[in-house]
Amino acid sequence: MMIGRVVGRVVSTVKYPSLVGTKLFLVQIPWDDPHGKIEVAADSVGASSEGDIVYLIDSSEAAASMRRGLVPVDLAIVGLVDHCYRSR
Repeated sequence: MMIGRVVGRVVSTVKYPSLVGTKLFLVQIPWDDPHGKIEVAADSVGASSEGDIVYLIDSSEAAASMRRGLVPVDLAIVGLVDHCYRSR
């Protein structure tokens, strides 16, 4: 489980059949580090857009979150973050 920021979109003309209709986004992890790594994540929520802070899961949990059986993804957006606070 991790938090990232959507920084762009991925356009793919050919996808695995069960991914057709699923948006793919570039996500920066961690969300608050401008030099964080950027990865591709599938949007299982369907409401994400550029600039959003999102909740992500990886591995087999990401594949299972797509609601179409096991889909070949390693990272999935499963929630939108409204507020994020750091404890001192």
